Amino acid sequence: MYNPTSDYLKPPLRGFRLSNERYVPIEPDDTGALVSEQLDLSMRLEDGELVMYDRRTSEPLLMETEAERAALESEQHGRLPKPSCNGTQVT
Repeated sequence: MYNPTSDYLKPPLRGFRLSNERYVPIEPDDTGALVSEQLDLSMRLEDGELVMYDRRTSEPLLMETEAERAALESEQHGRLPKPSCNGTQVT
């Protein structure tokens, strides 16, 4: 659960896992992150924002707008003129 304003949830980021038919709190690791074994993610607050990391790659997961921007930049980069072997631009 995440409550960015901490109005009703303290700490603002909490997690639970099912154990013996009961939900038990997920204790933060030594970095303060909550680890979801089912999702293979770690989640933590950075500058007040929820950031999720892929535990296998340690890469942050992009939010939808970030992913769209990255895809657009990648697409635009792919369309840039490529230099030819003699240094002129090939279009």
